[in-house]
Amino acid sequence: MGKRHPNHRLVKIHRNYTVEEVARLLGKHKNTVRNWVKDGLAIIDDKHPMLILGSDLVAFLQARRVKNKQSCRPGELYCVRCRAPKFPAGDIVTIKDITERLKAEETLKKNHSELEYLVKNAP
Repeated sequence: MGKRHPNHRLVKIHRNYTVEEVARLLGKHKNTVRNWVKDGLAIIDDKHPMLILGSDLVAFLQARRVKNKQSCRPGELYCVRCRAPKFPAGDIVTIKDITERLKAEETLKKNHSELEYLVKNAP
């Protein structure tokens, strides 16, 4: 169906949505949206069709993304298998700071473009 993480920016916060409209908007199945309601997505009332406020939907989707995020400390890598930050085992990974090299490359590119401009516009 849709992407793994629905884009909350597609939702209009001042609009009401039915379950079917949310599913179509975010590229999910209707049952997925119904499961979100069971997991805590607020609905306007208990009547049918279930109506969902756009602002509640945006808040729910953002909260789900924040809950699942895990930041890595310096020296850690995110293990896709474990779904957690881990320190590399032994000397398997070598970390090299390339910040200075990238800055030097940017400066070189800038100087090169300035030199080309001067050569093209020389009398």
